[in-house]
Amino acid sequence: MTAPRLLLLLLAAALTPAAASQPLAATRLRVNHLPAPTVDERDAPPRLSWSLQHPARAQTQTAYRVELEALAQPARGNATAATATPLQPPLLWDSGIVFAAAAQCTYAGPPLRAAIAHRWRVQWWDRNGRAAPVSAWSAAFFAAPTAPHWAASAWIAAGQARRGFTLQRAPPQATVFVAGAGFFQLWINGVHVNKADALAGAWTTWNSRVLYYTYPLPPGLLVVGANAAGITVGKGWRDMTAFPPKSHNDSACDTHEQLFRLLVVDGTGAVLLASDTSWAANPTPAIVTASVCVPGRNGGRDLFVELTTATAVRQ
Repeated sequence: MTAPRLLLLLLAAALTPAAASQPLAATRLRVNHLPAPTVDERDAPPRLSWSLQHPARAQTQTAYRVELEALAQPARGNATAATATPLQPPLLWDSGIVFAAAAQCTYAGPPLRAAIAHRWRVQWWDRNGRAAPVSAWSAAFFAAPTAPHWAASAWIAAGQARRGFTLQRAPPQATVFVAGAGFFQLWINGVHVNKADALAGAWTTWNSRVLYYTYPLPPGLLVVGANAAGITVGKGWRDMTAFPPKSHNDSACDTHEQLFRLLVVDGTGAVLLASDTSWAANPTPAIVTASVCVPGRNGGRDLFVELTTATAVRQ
């Protein structure tokens, strides 16, 4: 036997122990094909999916087990947002070992906790019955606020609005749910909450549907004592008067007042702040403005967006 061939055999033998062919932990955990969406179970139960890794060829999944937990529970009794004490993160769903080749499943546990974060992890088994390590926890995803949450808020017609609010305790986690009929820019305690999402307020048929956006707040942003929220709202995609009449439904592209609706919810699902008549509102023309869809070259259309900023709402 030649030396090169002997070396290859030795290398092959070194790779054959069980440890070398152990399946690896699943990666790319997704909910409805997204890393961290907001899930509304009224549409459909969330679908969980993952990617498999294995050092050996021709391997497949034969079974999996999923665990999903809420990161907090609703407060006990009549506790308010200022006094609520979260319980330990509960395990909402354990799928048990399910024999299936597909690296995905549909959530089949109890209802998700409205307006708070959840996470999940998965373990899988290969065709030889070997178990992979349990995956890392997924990125946190949120369950949609329910009607009682939104009932605490109201639509406000304003180009700019500001509201100071006082907290008796600093919540470890908090989330903003905000809808704007047009572009909006939101600040809390001087932090531009949707800075990376400057064109939030996507086009919809405004007379029947407005999208809301979910923004987890950085830890420590909300403090004990005085806090403040400010928002500027512009017509944005609503102001589509440059479109030819046949391009869009004019009734859905009106140019009336700017509107927004907002909730700040802590980790227990309690509402800390909501848009209502206590907000100081300024009907000044849109601070966030857009000029859209003017005739372009070659028969196409160009999009021009102008975002300007007001300092009054940031403080």
